[in-house]
Amino acid sequence: GRRNPGGGDGACLCHHKGGAAVLGRYFKIKMGRVSTAKVFLDSDELEALDLIFDTVRCFTKNLVILLTKETLHRMWCAGEITTAVVCKIPICQVSCDDYVPPDENVLATLDGVWSEEQKHTLGTYGIFLPMIKEAYRHLARLEAIAFRRFSSSGEQEAAIMQVVEWCRLPCRGRLLGRSAGGGGIAQIVIAGNTEDPEAMSVCEVVREMVQVRMQVVVEVVHSILESAMNLQSADYLLVVLTKGLLRCEAFAQVLLAFREAPNREDEPVDIVTVLADTAFDFPGPELYDRLEREGFGVERISVGLGPREGARLAAAFKALLNILALGLSPHGSASIIDTQVDELCRRFRKYKDGTPQGAGQRSRSTASP
Repeated sequence: GRRNPGGGDGACLCHHKGGAAVLGRYFKIKMGRVSTAKVFLDSDELEALDLIFDTVRCFTKNLVILLTKETLHRMWCAGEITTAVVCKIPICQVSCDDYVPPDENVLATLDGVWSEEQKHTLGTYGIFLPMIKEAYRHLARLEAIAFRRFSSSGEQEAAIMQVVEWCRLPCRGRLLGRSAGGGGIAQIVIAGNTEDPEAMSVCEVVREMVQVRMQVVVEVVHSILESAMNLQSADYLLVVLTKGLLRCEAFAQVLLAFREAPNREDEPVDIVTVLADTAFDFPGPELYDRLEREGFGVERISVGLGPREGARLAAAFKALLNILALGLSPHGSASIIDTQVDELCRRFRKYKDGTPQGAGQRSRSTASP
């Protein structure tokens, strides 16, 4: 039977560090908005990592597994899942886009996934390979909540609300979804690498934290179409710098759209940047030369980013990277991220004393009826 007492964590988030660390942060923030229950995330409990299996065994009411393609290959995830299955802790599965449930062929290869040292470490906690395989077979028999990492903020919030309800966590309200943010009247628009799921999770974490602090409408845009809805209302475009951003075609289109927004010559959109990835590849002169000569890429000229647009895009990238970027540590603890976002919000100088100075009025005064 279950051994955890009545107190402790309402949920423990189990995730793969490399592929879903920021997703875990986003889940914790959003679950904390609607529930008074404590949600355990290892990034906030670094001193307790050697006790992680005891935390699951004795102090967790639900194990929420954020399933991405590498979750089941992470040694610590295997231990948490096996502990939960053995101790009959309720398991809520959240299945992301790239997750494929393991079949018997995959289970047969698990012996080669971890080093002998890693298997020995698990063994010191009483967790052995046959137990892990049986735990994974148990997962395959459970239903899962689908979570699309490239979907809208509202769709993602609906999935997280399903998790809260599945875990029967005490609620203090519902997530507001796009009604709190939106539908084309955003004062702060966030853009990032739409081809990378963790980059999109960084954007969502920042959106959530900035919106609460600034009390203005904040939206993440994924495409030029979503950008068009906010071109007249946006005061700021917040760009999240992560690896591969300058190779992302959707971001290039978004950046050009905001830099060249019609009817904004007298009041252009201000751009703010955050460096959220130490692996962000700052370009050299050769990138700008190639853009001016060939466009975004020879194979992509047909989609509208050819040589003519390439020169404009080179100028846009240069201007973007001339802006001093604030640091953001999305894999850090809550206290670190809170401090960094506080500093970021000081960049939104149009919103003095926490209230927008004319924010959002532009869309109502200049938009077509």
